[in-house]
Amino acid sequence: MTTPSKLLLLLFSISIFSQCKKASSQKGAVDTSGSTFVTNSNGFEFVGSFEESQAPTDYQYPRVTHIDDYDGNDRMVVVSEKSPINPPKFYKWYVCNYKDGKLTQTYTTKDGFGDNDGAKFSYVFDHPSFTLKTWYHPGFYYWELKPDQQEIVYIVSAGSQFPAVLINHHLLRRISEISWWPYHTDQQKDEKQFILTGELSAMKAIDYFFDNTYEEEAENSIYTGYFYPSNDGNWIGIGKGNVRLDTLLIDKGPTTNYNLMLCNTYIEKIGNKLYLAFIKNKMNPNTEQDLSMYELTIGENILKPLFTNVSLPPNNNYQMLGCRNGKLYFFPNSNSTDTRPYTIDKLGVKTFFDFPVMATGVGTQRMVFGKRYLYLVLNKDLKRIEIYKKDLMQ
Repeated sequence: MTTPSKLLLLLFSISIFSQCKKASSQKGAVDTSGSTFVTNSNGFEFVGSFEESQAPTDYQYPRVTHIDDYDGNDRMVVVSEKSPINPPKFYKWYVCNYKDGKLTQTYTTKDGFGDNDGAKFSYVFDHPSFTLKTWYHPGFYYWELKPDQQEIVYIVSAGSQFPAVLINHHLLRRISEISWWPYHTDQQKDEKQFILTGELSAMKAIDYFFDNTYEEEAENSIYTGYFYPSNDGNWIGIGKGNVRLDTLLIDKGPTTNYNLMLCNTYIEKIGNKLYLAFIKNKMNPNTEQDLSMYELTIGENILKPLFTNVSLPPNNNYQMLGCRNGKLYFFPNSNSTDTRPYTIDKLGVKTFFDFPVMATGVGTQRMVFGKRYLYLVLNKDLKRIEIYKKDLMQ
């Protein structure tokens, strides 16, 4: 039964997200097709283009805030900013489907969606129905938008300052580094909280791998990689659900040797194997970093080193997106002597690759991983973006 307080919150949330009458469901999204920003693709595939037809008077600077691949389609959320010339009340959101270089389907909100640029949202697609599910953490709003423009908006208590993860039919809210509180978005009810890793105290430099079996296995579908500095020694480890699979002693030095701002873990599951990358600061000087990679076979549950302490450049010289298909992806910036992005694979082999050659004035708006692809979003002006992708499984 809905209590008066819950009803009041629901009505309040709907009123916030349903006030702007300026933007129609069909205006704004234009697919001009064809690549114009790139002169040499260097192995990247053209996904499609997007133009904001109401730029520059009403909206401008479309940005991709979420992107995913599904069954030969590329799906994304594009948010256009309000123009200062004739600003509408809200930002404009578009949900887009691309196939074979063309925009094949798009829909948007009936009346706009909040005075927000999409940066503080978590997203997931219910791909069979092409429904977008989002979670706005600062306001604790859960929101669904369907292709027929039906909207579902309600408030879900978050319980902490940590961001949440949307997966399948669940919103997983982090209560602490290792404590999670699931909420079933279809049934609109809380479920039992759970703790990951099996360790007794909070880990550091935690990374998570979410298998695609959460609806069947719940927390047992979540793998955790972590660094655990303690007075008894400094460890790395892997957990499945709330069970510790294995830990490995790195050293017995004081925990103060480690600059936790420079320590990161990256975990990935490929078949029946788990790969854990551990980046830490060097001891002297402690502003530089090195990389180690470990492997664990599920069932055997023994963490084994593949290579250790490979030198990396200072962390302000590159951006690291994460691990895909057993490779870590590094993107140098203007501080680096490297000019090309590269990967380091599970055997420690460094391999360079090239971005597309861009036309004059074109820049990179965003780089993001999908399940299978590395996506590049390119922009040049306040109206048009183009999207490219590289297959990471080859």
